[in-house]
Amino acid sequence: MISVLYVDDEPGLLDICKLFLEGSGEIHVDTLTSAEDALKNPVSSSCDAIVSDYQMPGMDGLSFLRALRAQGNATPFILFTGKGREEVVIEALNNGADFYLQKGGDPKAQFAELEHKIRLSVEQRRIKTDLVESRQRLADILDFLPDATFAVDPEGRVFVWNQAMEKMTGVPAARVLGKGNQEYSSFITGDRSPLLIDMILSPQKAVQKEYGYFLKEGKTLTAEKNLCSSCKIPRTLWAKASPLFDRNGHLIGAIESIHDITDLKEAQKELLKKNEELSATYEQLAAMEQKIRVSEAFNREVIDSAKQGIVVTDCDLRISVWNKFMEELTGVPSSAMVGKRAGTVFPVLKTASTENLIKKSLSGDTGTSGDFRYTIRKTGKSGWVKGLYSPHYNVNGRIIGLIWIFQDINEHKRTEKALLAAHKKLDLLSGIIWHDIRNQLFALKGYLSVAAYEIKDPGAALSVKKGMMILDAIERQIFFAKEYAELGSVSAAWQNVNDCIMRAALKLPLSGIEIHIDRDPCDPEILADPLMEMVFFNLIDNTLRHGGGQVTSIQVSFQVSGNGLTIVFEDNGTGIPREDKEDLFKKGVGKDTGLGLFLSHEILSVTGIAIAENGIPGKGARFEIEVPEGMYRFCEE
Repeated sequence: MISVLYVDDEPGLLDICKLFLEGSGEIHVDTLTSAEDALKNPVSSSCDAIVSDYQMPGMDGLSFLRALRAQGNATPFILFTGKGREEVVIEALNNGADFYLQKGGDPKAQFAELEHKIRLSVEQRRIKTDLVESRQRLADILDFLPDATFAVDPEGRVFVWNQAMEKMTGVPAARVLGKGNQEYSSFITGDRSPLLIDMILSPQKAVQKEYGYFLKEGKTLTAEKNLCSSCKIPRTLWAKASPLFDRNGHLIGAIESIHDITDLKEAQKELLKKNEELSATYEQLAAMEQKIRVSEAFNREVIDSAKQGIVVTDCDLRISVWNKFMEELTGVPSSAMVGKRAGTVFPVLKTASTENLIKKSLSGDTGTSGDFRYTIRKTGKSGWVKGLYSPHYNVNGRIIGLIWIFQDINEHKRTEKALLAAHKKLDLLSGIIWHDIRNQLFALKGYLSVAAYEIKDPGAALSVKKGMMILDAIERQIFFAKEYAELGSVSAAWQNVNDCIMRAALKLPLSGIEIHIDRDPCDPEILADPLMEMVFFNLIDNTLRHGGGQVTSIQVSFQVSGNGLTIVFEDNGTGIPREDKEDLFKKGVGKDTGLGLFLSHEILSVTGIAIAENGIPGKGARFEIEVPEGMYRFCEE
């Protein structure tokens, strides 16, 4: 049951509207005669939709709408009035109205259209709420990851700062979300020095020098950083950063996870120190055998208490230490592994990439294997680990083997899999919604077309015509939303500008208007989104709609300068008023949908191309498209 609040100062209209809308048995209507009473009535915040007259004593419909939105009330709002002035419609939509319906004509058709708009606005709000909830669920998954994790968008603004990050830094998410200019770095290192995540978005050699250990594997960066001067207690951080891509492979930001490995590093130093002492004792003091055994026991205790798998091998990869964590991880006891080659348990160590990494470690470098899956046939144990390799030195500084540290990352992999599944479901839901809405609109337009053919009454026919116009507007809105959602989903490609203009012109009625393209000095191609043709379609359409009815010519020319290529698109119409220029490319600005020039701006910005309008009012519109160096070429090239 859909609940509706109808506000009108005409009691008769309240009664007839309630009668029509409640006729289906699926809508319940509450009525009030003034906007002031409606604002005080709790029904205004609990109902599914609000229908309001425009001209009422005291507070009119637009003031009522603004008051609701100022209270944070986002209930769908339909302005149902006898006033049909264009400025009223524009102001209503700009202030958050969902639909506008003018009174008049056949009551049955009028209220049927009103019922349709009520149902449509309620359904749109439900879909929007579902999408917000889905995105919130994804955000919650990231928020409860055990690793301190944050993410930024391509402009460097933070949009994820999970609970582990709050705990590590003591900074709540509310304080850092939306912040840029590397402010997040100050909460981690004490200053605004670049982090790994900044190298993902903008590689800088200076960043690499600030890390004691640095590794780049593909597009993923791993590093260690010592913090001394910026904190009371010296710490060592292990960080890993990688880019974030959408399902079409386009960069949407970067993510970084941080671990405090101070204790691990101290344990490693202690382990190396004890091993050196042990080696020195074997070589120099045969009489200290008992003390050596005590030291070995201590080392075993330290290694076995570690929460990572620790394996020590000689230079031939024969295992000498296999701690308790490794026993739990693989199900293989230490007694079955000591003396055997590590490759018998982990065949991945025999791959070319890993063998190369081992050779580097035996040469003195510390390296990481990244994530790899293991399966132990004898025990049935399997999972994911990350390996860190470092050389094992004796007291004389000679490398006598390797120390391997394995981290269990099974939980991380499960979380990663859950996120991928959630993204897939969200993409599927979006596709179904687009398809179903367009099918329903097509069917509704069919019914209205049949009705227009059969209805003889001029008033009713006019109402049907207006309904068709509204449906056309809705369809354009849906087309825009779909095009905008796909913007950037396909890789940019080289496109011939002249071809794009001519294809766009063929789709529009250019009777009496000639298009002149000046191919001297060049016939350019630009690297742009595949929707590039839509840019020129919208520019020509803008000329046809707003040129003042006196346009006879459209001129396109090209200018090459030290800053790049400028594409000039101009007509001889009435031009664009000076007061409209500032907001010309903003969404919703204009006499129609206000989406054409906004979409054109967004399409061009995908590859860094800018557009501006520099015409003289009264002498025609002049759009200048600025293509930077490297984003254009000429056909002969």
